[in-house]
Amino acid sequence: MKRTVIGGFIMLGGLFTTLTIIVVAALYIPSMTSWSGSQLWYAIFGGKQYGNEVVQSLFLGLPFVVGLLLSIMGLVILVIEYFTGLFLSEFFTNRCFSARNISKCAQTPLWKNLNVTYP
Repeated sequence: MKRTVIGGFIMLGGLFTTLTIIVVAALYIPSMTSWSGSQLWYAIFGGKQYGNEVVQSLFLGLPFVVGLLLSIMGLVILVIEYFTGLFLSEFFTNRCFSARNISKCAQTPLWKNLNVTYP
């Protein structure tokens, strides 16, 4: 449960960071006079300076990428916890961990202890 909460907060922190930068860049776009490529990505990441031209960008590429990485990392933690929880709940609900059956279950492979039925 603790890892699920941690993964959720990491993912929400990353999403908040990333979405805030996207909203700020979208609000900054009308004041831009020159760009190359997409206006949104140019406002976030910036571009190369040509001569004396002023680069009109927020230069928030690094925080944007960190926010994306945090979102992905939190999502990976949540997915791992989800599937680990499913596996462990199926394994521990089996009668294998009673005091009488522990020696019998230790001799059988793990996949035979699971109560899985296939159609």
